[in-house]
Amino acid sequence: MMKIHNSPRPPFARIVMIFAIEAGLVLQFGCIQTVASMKSPNQALREVNPLLTGIVED
Repeated sequence: MMKIHNSPRPPFARIVMIFAIEAGLVLQFGCIQTVASMKSPNQALREVNPLLTGIVED
């Protein structure tokens, strides 16, 4: 099962979920409500996000 981390503000996960519904793939997705912001990054999200793994903060 694929996991989608969804934050309330950005539209990206909503777009993916709309596509999944229309393509009949919605049962293959799990939606996880995740709160993240630039001021307070979510460490658990950083660990599973392929775009952020390997980035070291100063």
